[in-house]
Amino acid sequence: MPTIMSAGPLLLAAGPYVISLLGAGSGYLPFLGGLIPAGFGIGLSGIVGRAGITGSLGRGSRGAHPP
Repeated sequence: MPTIMSAGPLLLAAGPYVISLLGAGSGYLPFLGGLIPAGFGIGLSGIVGRAGITGSLGRGSRGAHPP
């Protein structure tokens, strides 16, 4: 899990960095090359963040109440 926690923000930072290097006439494919790592970074960060938050809560605080 620490590897994923590190990879998510790094990918999220790499995407906009790649996009910032593009010029006005670069086209869509190089732009997509920045969006894909950013999307993976958001996905990895969201999954690990949600698991960490819900794992730290007590059973009664998670919002799922037994019938």
